Amino acid sequence: MNSRLCFLIITFIPSTNSRADDYSASVDALKRNQAELNQMISPYKALAGFKSPDSLSALPDRERPPVIKVHSSMSRLQAPAGKLLFGKTINRLVVGGEASPAIIQLRSNQGPFSDLRILAQASQSSTPGRLGISVQKVIFRSGSAQPLQGIVLDQQGASGVEAQVLSQKALSIAGALGSSFISGLAASQQSMTSNAFGFESPTRNTRNSILGGLAQTAADQSKRFIEEATEERPIMILEAGTQVTVFLQEEVRF
Repeated sequence: MNSRLCFLIITFIPSTNSRADDYSASVDALKRNQAELNQMISPYKALAGFKSPDSLSALPDRERPPVIKVHSSMSRLQAPAGKLLFGKTINRLVVGGEASPAIIQLRSNQGPFSDLRILAQASQSSTPGRLGISVQKVIFRSGSAQPLQGIVLDQQGASGVEAQVLSQKALSIAGALGSSFISGLAASQQSMTSNAFGFESPTRNTRNSILGGLAQTAADQSKRFIEEATEERPIMILEAGTQVTVFLQEEVRF
């Protein structure tokens, strides 16, 4: 009885060797099918521009195509070059020999630039009586800033803005004229003595010495006033609330 049971158990145990052979045969068949398929579509892949992984791995790092290629900027064009924006200054500008910061508040109803602020630099223009203001940045509502290239025009479209001029040049010129008059008057009051050859020279006495010193001092003072009037740069003032126009010199994207 025991020998029959053992015989039955042995006969019903599946053969592992036959299963391994079947698996290997299936894998080999799949590999052959894949090779035939690759051989069939390889000409079409070349026409479409696809490269095999082996050929890509053989390329240097700098020659490998990027995983992601950006064909254009993700930012949108908000304003073309030459666009005009309208606003007003919100700080009082007092400009001397150095540039002064300026803040411009833009008006509403100007698209993405509505109610934004612009930072600029104001300096004296080569045109007398005008300030040149160059735009530097635009400030968004979030507080972030972006560079902005442009200049400020007045309401008539002329470059720069007319400003009030404070200058001491007139006083310096008046002082120079007064000193020159005093110098000439003092020199004319000196008594003169003629020598044997007919040449005149101031008489050596206390009165002439005082008048000569006064004439020389007045002449030196007149020269100093003239130098100050020539070298002085006026102070220009632009009040807050002045209406201005911003001319964009480059396109704006954000």
